[in-house]
Amino acid sequence: MYYKFNIVVIIAHLGEARSLFNLADYEEISKYPLLSYRKHNRIIVISGEGRFQAAAAVMHAKGLCEHKIIFWLNIGCAGHPSLKLGTVVQAGKIKDCENGRSWFPSTPFSKKIPIIEVKSFEKPVNHYEEEICYDMEASGFIELAQKDAIPEQLVVLKIICDNLMNPVQSFSFREIEACILSRKNLINTLVEIYSTKAAKIAKFLKPIELPWWLRTNKFTHSQRHQVKQLLHSYMIKNKNSHPPMLKIMQDKSSREILQEIRHQWKMK
Repeated sequence: MYYKFNIVVIIAHLGEARSLFNLADYEEISKYPLLSYRKHNRIIVISGEGRFQAAAAVMHAKGLCEHKIIFWLNIGCAGHPSLKLGTVVQAGKIKDCENGRSWFPSTPFSKKIPIIEVKSFEKPVNHYEEEICYDMEASGFIELAQKDAIPEQLVVLKIICDNLMNPVQSFSFREIEACILSRKNLINTLVEIYSTKAAKIAKFLKPIELPWWLRTNKFTHSQRHQVKQLLHSYMIKNKNSHPPMLKIMQDKSSREILQEIRHQWKMK
């Protein structure tokens, strides 16, 4: 049964969700504490603005999912100094500018969808000093969604709704929704592509045991979890082939072994 999974979409505003998805085709399954919708294995949660609200939406969604395997999407608005309004980008790196932490979600779409770094701020940013995207939800979303998930289960898509020539203060929310609506077909196509990829990946996300040559190493619970995540990623990228056995010296610490595994398995 491990091939069964949920797709969860976290969106800040109901107007954004209505612009992107035909919510009349979804069942409203929750009004409190967060408005949520379901269609088959897909769940949409309206988080509200900000990283704390996005994090709360992830926790709420976990309680709504009937399957252990969850694939996560955060879709919403972002600003960028120079990209054209309506440009859809995928986040290759997310940085929280309040605590300095960074995460690296998957970028499963073609190169026609630009891969951009996203920085999350507590409040809207008025001055764009770097050629990156600026938002308020991505870091809160991924900080909790990445727990018990591998990068292939995490995707962040942003629609550019303001830039230096068109600052956010000059737009009404209705105009922002219109900008989002213009990308409805593309976003739905990307969600369907990701759903197809998720179905293939889910087949490999079953409970996994460490290779026999790693079982005698005294990993901490956290380290053992990291090794299993690396093993999952390796098998997905290499079509279910098992990773090569490493030449591990007996006098190496568990931390050193983990670093060597991370280096060699990612190099393959």
